[in-house]
Amino acid sequence: MPIETTAGEETDAGVTAQAGPDVADTADPLADAAAEPRAQSEEPVPGEQGGESTAEKRPPHEDKAKKEAGVANQVTDAVWTFYRGPVAFTYNTFNGAVTAPGSTFGVREGAGPRSGGHRKVTGRIGDEHAAATVRRYAAPPCFVEAQAKLRTHHVVVVEGRPGTGRRSGAINLLREVTREPLVVLSPTLSLRELAERAYDSGFGYLILDHVYEQRRVDLEFTWANVQENIERAGAFLVITNSCVGGTASSAVPHIAWDLPSAEAVLRAQLGPREDLDTIVHDVLAAFGDDAAPAKLAAVARLIRDDNLSVEEALKKLDESARRQVLEWFAGRPAHRDVVAAAALCFLEGTDIRTYEVLLDDLHEVLAGRVSGKRAKAQLRKRDADMFGERETRLHGTGLLQMRSETWNGAPIEIVAFKDDAYRRYVLAELWRTQTNHFWDSVCEWLTEAAVSRFAESHTAVASGLAWLACSSVNETQRCYLEPWSAATTGWPGQVTAAYALWFMCHRDELASIALQTAVRWARSGDSDQRWTAAFALGGELGMFFPSDAVNRLWQLMTRDTDLWVIGCASMAALFATLSDDEDGDPVTVLNLLGKKMTDFGTGAGPADRKGPVPAVQLMRLRTLTMTAALSVVSASSIRTGRPAVAEYLARNRRRAATGAEPLAGNRRRMAMIARIWAGVLTFRPLRWEAFFALRLALHALRDIDEDYLATSRDFGTALAEALPEAERRTFKDAFMQVDERARKGRKEPLAEVLVACIEAITRKIHSGGVR
Repeated sequence: MPIETTAGEETDAGVTAQAGPDVADTADPLADAAAEPRAQSEEPVPGEQGGESTAEKRPPHEDKAKKEAGVANQVTDAVWTFYRGPVAFTYNTFNGAVTAPGSTFGVREGAGPRSGGHRKVTGRIGDEHAAATVRRYAAPPCFVEAQAKLRTHHVVVVEGRPGTGRRSGAINLLREVTREPLVVLSPTLSLRELAERAYDSGFGYLILDHVYEQRRVDLEFTWANVQENIERAGAFLVITNSCVGGTASSAVPHIAWDLPSAEAVLRAQLGPREDLDTIVHDVLAAFGDDAAPAKLAAVARLIRDDNLSVEEALKKLDESARRQVLEWFAGRPAHRDVVAAAALCFLEGTDIRTYEVLLDDLHEVLAGRVSGKRAKAQLRKRDADMFGERETRLHGTGLLQMRSETWNGAPIEIVAFKDDAYRRYVLAELWRTQTNHFWDSVCEWLTEAAVSRFAESHTAVASGLAWLACSSVNETQRCYLEPWSAATTGWPGQVTAAYALWFMCHRDELASIALQTAVRWARSGDSDQRWTAAFALGGELGMFFPSDAVNRLWQLMTRDTDLWVIGCASMAALFATLSDDEDGDPVTVLNLLGKKMTDFGTGAGPADRKGPVPAVQLMRLRTLTMTAALSVVSASSIRTGRPAVAEYLARNRRRAATGAEPLAGNRRRMAMIARIWAGVLTFRPLRWEAFFALRLALHALRDIDEDYLATSRDFGTALAEALPEAERRTFKDAFMQVDERARKGRKEPLAEVLVACIEAITRKIHSGGVR
């Protein structure tokens, strides 16, 4: 069921919580509200006390209403508990890695979104970005043929290895045939979906790393339908994949993508300058003629924009680190040194004691896989040399080092690589040189020791797995992600598998693979894998593919009531994560909730549906819609701990005030949030929670918005427009009841920010305005 999306994004959407990490709830004002009596208890719903002339009389409870209230409150309790506990713990653990001692986030690790590394994969390509890609492009020999076929057939498939410049090539191909906007579609769209979706005339569409579809009887027919649909719309589509020769079709041209010459790439990227020949010579001497265009472009960009020397640019892009790692391996290091480096690839930044305990475990696992007493003794090496290894790491000339850090005010010693960039190259060389015996031992060790016993190592293990995926996606998925996502190691493995997908989003060419993996888990018959998929979609993966994430979450929840809790919690976390990121926008989450509120909020069902919706199904979908909506508007910012919706409203107002965003866009977003909130306020089972969340959000505006009274009044006006007339008349009494109970009898005047909102709604009543 399609929903309204931003900037050409494509969507396809249409109670017991799984056990999570056993952690204590964090301090949260919502804890008091969750403990309060609810609508189905002897306490009245806010604004509905008997005997008050302004209160709406509550109709007698029917079995349907009781069941609806019971399910909604059970799920809401579980979502809040889960969101404040396991979800908050795991999301903060991941995001905390940005500033944790020994973390390898930054330029070389692939920074998380809060340090500027986030780029949404799907959606409209900015005109400036497209123009810059065209301006400094060096075309490969196959470009002219691909351009001619795209102009004729309107669809072309570009096949080539990752890193060969397929994305830049696709943008340039589309710019050769159209000047209209360019839109990146989801890589998980099937050919049938591409054949059925609507396209805007003249637009250029791009799919990066499209999911390969196995040959079937109607494959050729489906490709033909895709081509006819796009040509009929007057649009253009370029699809990239890495299956060279594996997706050939006579209906759509498939082009084997060539590498442009390294010299041509450098000259195009650097532009005219006096020392151009010298720089090109020095870079080619370091890289060779077969370097990936992406690396050449990155070096040229550092030299051109940051005024770095060739040596400085290469160092910043890890090339010097790569050479040092290769030289270390070429020196034939001792077996124990190799194992120590291998262990650190999955334990980067771990404290010294934890690292040494786990390193001993790896030695034991390796010793168990060899035969002969002498071989086992050599691996275990129970002699005096072993006791000097810590000092060797401290003062030695190898790849490892010990470093003093301060963590939570206390000094600790951590183990780390001397250069953050070493890890990816150590893993690449280990994968190239070590046999299955070695990797089977690593898998057993990570599964039984690192993941199951030490929760603090989860982010480091996941990051190492993402780097391993750069060398072998199959090994990473088959040995680690697939079994762990199915809870073979319990919730620690599920969380680590989700973390690995998040890290893969920040690795070259792996973001689409991470999404495809999560989609496969979401479609799995294994409930544990579906749970892991729901959890993964609420974090970094959802930031890169927001439309895919919200629609998959909705599908998971509608198909399996056991996933309501994790689904609602993940949708709330996704909203908070997108709100926290300066480059993110949670409007995709709001769009879905707004659409579902229209379809199911009144209990009447979708207006465009042929035939009535069964009553049981309608009640279930209405309850799910309201629970998900409440979860989102109640979500706390992962960055600040304040209500995420308040942070979002304040940010939009600031952007509108500075001209960074049109004022009309800010009003539309505020109206959308108000409509969602109004829907929950009119849903009696969750009326108390909705009022309490509104009170928290308005109070939070005082701390984050300089003109908080104006924001509160504007939101009150939008909320008055969204509320039915009868609900407006009970709003003030209900809100004051909630405020009084929240203050727990303390005699305090009503906060001015709450007064501003109430007055805006009161003015709507007195003006006689009715929607």
